[in-house]
Amino acid sequence: MTTQTSAFPQALLRRVSVQAPYLALRNLEVLGAGWVAAEAPVEYPLGREVGPMSAAEAGRHLALVGSLAAASLQADDRQHYYLARRASLRRKHPGGGAGTGPLRVVARALLSRRSASASTVLKLASGRPVLELDVEYSVLSAKSFTRIFQSRASAASSGDSRAAVPRLSRSDVRVVAGGHASASFQVDAADCSGHFEGFPAMPVAKLSHGFGLVAGELVADLAASEDSCEARYRIDRCTLSADLLPFAGDSLHLGMSYVGRRRSAERICGTATDQDGQAVARFEADFVSLGARSVRELERLQRAV
Repeated sequence: MTTQTSAFPQALLRRVSVQAPYLALRNLEVLGAGWVAAEAPVEYPLGREVGPMSAAEAGRHLALVGSLAAASLQADDRQHYYLARRASLRRKHPGGGAGTGPLRVVARALLSRRSASASTVLKLASGRPVLELDVEYSVLSAKSFTRIFQSRASAASSGDSRAAVPRLSRSDVRVVAGGHASASFQVDAADCSGHFEGFPAMPVAKLSHGFGLVAGELVADLAASEDSCEARYRIDRCTLSADLLPFAGDSLHLGMSYVGRRRSAERICGTATDQDGQAVARFEADFVSLGARSVRELERLQRAV
């Protein structure tokens, strides 16, 4: 049964430690215990990627609505921190256009004392599913989170309202011979805006955006076609596991490598490491290279939905 009043959704938002601009979901609905839906805006640039929304941004919204679904199962309104530790994304529809009407995200979740899981889906306005994401979270009380990360606490503002959009761009990527690509950057407060206020931690979805960007440039380079500078791709499957939580001031290096061909897709794997050489996150994905004709066909499919 849909909750018609806004009182419970507002209380629900206070249970998670995420705010605007990182949390950009609109028209939040609690459909039942552990069952939440919302509208998701498109804010991240697609770059070379084809789709109504980038896989990284879809992961952002889906992981957030999944945490809200899990939070709806809490026994009280106390604040908790939902740390996504593993996510697995699958494409359900190949269409590449934006379609008409808002995109919708829906999540069903399970919650235990220290962990949660959610099955989520991104849908077109027509109701057709585009992407599915399964997420596993570590759940920490505010007291536990503060005790573990107190050395990273900061009273400084965590950035402005534009900080939802990742700063990393195609010009930051270096592709080298042998099927490798990389990018390096320093996390600043703007990268963490709206995410764990008072503890400037970079969201996993922004790491995912970086992984996808670097891997996409590698796929375009591997295509080596006449119009490779305009090469496009879609992500059909990817998994991301987070080992550490990067904070403002950390320096991150994203390294990607071509693994091989799997059916019609190029398998790319990579790791994010910090300034101490520790693994922060690991990424694996299947990219499908698309020529201009394939992109037009995908857009035709999208218009037919």
